[in-house]
Amino acid sequence: MKETLKIVYLSSFPPRECGIATFTADLTGALDNLLETVIDSRIAAINTDAVSRYHYPREVIFQLDPTSEQDFISTAETINKTEDIKLVNIQHEFGLFGGKYGAYVISFLDALKKPSIVTFHSALPSPNPELYSVVRLIAEKSSALIAMTNRSKEILVNDYGVDEKKVSVILHGIHSAPYSPSAKAKPILGFSKKTILLTFGLLSRGKGIEYVLEALPPAVKACPNLMYIVLGVTHRMF
Repeated sequence: MKETLKIVYLSSFPPRECGIATFTADLTGALDNLLETVIDSRIAAINTDAVSRYHYPREVIFQLDPTSEQDFISTAETINKTEDIKLVNIQHEFGLFGGKYGAYVISFLDALKKPSIVTFHSALPSPNPELYSVVRLIAEKSSALIAMTNRSKEILVNDYGVDEKKVSVILHGIHSAPYSPSAKAKPILGFSKKTILLTFGLLSRGKGIEYVLEALPPAVKACPNLMYIVLGVTHRMF
């Protein structure tokens, strides 16, 4: 009988309202469905604080308090003792982990003895010394890295000195859906003569909305029918 590869994902997870949670649910569901007899996904779910608890599905086998460094260490130690866990994937976003710039994930990696892959959802250019140190340590202590855009890989290599051979690019992707021309929807919404810029999803600091607003006046001057729409709800972290 062929051995199943059990992977633990260190991430937020539904029903927590978080973009990383949704991404991880989609990713693990897709892999489990595609490679049902080979891959078996499990979750180490990061809660919002020390007291929050969610009604997680059976895939969640650990819950972590993001403010407790010891939680990250003890979870890694338990994973080390669990023979059928072969790989850990960390869905990385700086705001998920406790410590300055999410440094508690380094304590997790220090304690972990299993192979690990870190998926960087953000790669911040021109880092200050503390941020540089955190990202470099994550890169050094993990087995491999995933960037979601070619530009993110460039930042990791050029701004943080990460070995480019260690970084693979896997584009973010979306759910499969039939293409529908916007020309059908625009008249219904009253946008038939507008060129639309759209920011959507969970809204929080770091989305760059302020930069769009700063750039709008010259953009509107060049394209008078331009409209910028911000659509979504405020992220619970803010």
